[in-house]
Amino acid sequence: FGLHSPDNLASDNAGNLYIVEDNSSKSDVWVATKDHNQDGSADNVYLFSTLNTVGAEGTGIYFPRTKPKTMYINVQHAADGNDMTIAVTKD
Repeated sequence: FGLHSPDNLASDNAGNLYIVEDNSSKSDVWVATKDHNQDGSADNVYLFSTLNTVGAEGTGIYFPRTKPKTMYINVQHAADGNDMTIAVTKD
């Protein structure tokens, strides 16, 4: 359990940092929340999501300015050969 092989970073409009893992097992996406108390570290780090497709590797996350409640995750190397971009939206 825990963050292994951080590879890609992106921040959302609230100042949270999203971290994509590049590893040989399931690729996780973690979130480091903003440092509100300004002690030099994130106030919290938690697991946001896991890519469950065998072999899938998250290659990047981005938050388009025109859709502030949408995050896109690029995925490559899925065992089924289906590289894709996944949209995650917040209500």
